[in-house]
Amino acid sequence: MEKFLNTPWVYCMLNNFGGRLGLHGHIENFVNGVAQAAAQADHMAGIGITPEASVNNPVLYDLFFETIWSDDGENLSAINLDEWFKDYTTRRYGAESQSAYEAMQILNDTVYNPELNMKGQGAPESVVNARPGLDIGAASTWGNAVIDYDKAELEKAAALLLKDYDKLKDSAGYQYDLANVLEQVLSNTAQEYQKKMADAFREGDAEKFEKMSNSFLEIITKVEEVTGTQEEFMLGTWLESAKALAKNADDFTKELYELNARGLITTWGSIEQANSGGLIDYSNRQWSGLTSDYYKPRWEKWIAERKKGIGRRRVKKITQQQIGLKWNGRGLGAITNIQRKQTVWIWKSWGQRFLISIL
Repeated sequence: MEKFLNTPWVYCMLNNFGGRLGLHGHIENFVNGVAQAAAQADHMAGIGITPEASVNNPVLYDLFFETIWSDDGENLSAINLDEWFKDYTTRRYGAESQSAYEAMQILNDTVYNPELNMKGQGAPESVVNARPGLDIGAASTWGNAVIDYDKAELEKAAALLLKDYDKLKDSAGYQYDLANVLEQVLSNTAQEYQKKMADAFREGDAEKFEKMSNSFLEIITKVEEVTGTQEEFMLGTWLESAKALAKNADDFTKELYELNARGLITTWGSIEQANSGGLIDYSNRQWSGLTSDYYKPRWEKWIAERKKGIGRRRVKKITQQQIGLKWNGRGLGAITNIQRKQTVWIWKSWGQRFLISIL
């Protein structure tokens, strides 16, 4: 039906599913697409967003909502990205920084490049958040964990962002973006160690499996520390917000709100909904607190059983759904942590050890 039967419509960006995190977007597609649609469509009424969650990839929202503005409403042109990125980094970080601008250009060429990010729903998911296994395609049923861009390029972006740390450190936007990029670097590296760990198990190489699994668990610890630098990436922020909604309710209702908040980011619902419906870990998050208290123990249990089973055909099967249900109901009512750490010191103390380029 051409042009929706002359019905007014809105050009929308759908960039997130389930609140799952990770650097991801299709910048050139919507920058050019909005201008082209405005020029060619008779009934385009405006622009909008339709994400399932929005606390992610802030540059997409800033840029998308500027695509429609023009001094000449009759001739909307696509934004010049080079100029926009330079203005954006200065505005967001509160000071000019050539290195931050160069980092933003790398992000545009990698994580925000539509030609390299069309494998499924949203950002490539972290293997840390996936149910443990030897072969991992994604953490959620409809997600993906395929990274087509050069992972070493993202590490260059991280190094560039850190270059002007002393100048930019007082900017909340800078601290958020720095943590976001560093977490993605760790997520990328975790993929490589998980594959090496799986190879060692298949080869029956106990010494190599010990080494790779220890490194993999250490990366998970670093993910916890990096995400712990931002309140937006803390489990405590999510749970305390849910409990606040039931502030004047009885204890049962308060615990129910928290139980539901926990369930949404883990099992989602009942065993039938999670397994038959494919919703387990649909809303997985790279969050401090969730990483250390839920994802890491799952991997520790799996690794411990694999260590026992190296050289044997069968190992003990772990029921992941039961782990999730147990976690959902544990510690209800307790105050959860929302204390921030300092990003730069975490990275300087260990970051160089987990770069793809030296793996």
